[in-house]
Amino acid sequence: IRLMAMDMQGGRQIGALNPPGLFVLLAEANLRTGRSREALDMLDPLKEAYPEVKGLNETLGDLVVLEGLERIGDSKEN
Repeated sequence: IRLMAMDMQGGRQIGALNPPGLFVLLAEANLRTGRSREALDMLDPLKEAYPEVKGLNETLGDLVVLEGLERIGDSKEN
């Protein structure tokens, strides 16, 4: 349902139909529902346009790795 708000023809690019706030909202929704990896993906389009997102992206990436440390099976961090 969250992705229905995104214009898929434009891909994951910032534009008139995909404003920066949409990517932030989708990242927050993914993070709140325990989908840290998907939240990290939503921040990708913002990294180039907004340099301050790089620090947030690194922190979220660390969280993704930490969450994967206890996983057994399909986790690629182990």
